[in-house]
Amino acid sequence: MKGVSVYYFCGVQLMTMNLIYKSIIEAIIQNIDVGIHVVDENGTTVIYNQAMADMEGLQINDVVGKR
Repeated sequence: MKGVSVYYFCGVQLMTMNLIYKSIIEAIIQNIDVGIHVVDENGTTVIYNQAMADMEGLQINDVVGKR
């Protein structure tokens, strides 16, 4: 049982680190002065940062999730 709780602890710790890394990457993408526009395999926008919105004269919320 001790091994199970240690495994669980490591899993929780890994999830926490992944959330921290995700937050850091999102902050970089939104604050970099280079336009970033990422679409998935269906052509749906999944990442669109403020620099790109400024260049194209659009709002982020009007682009993300759209094709």
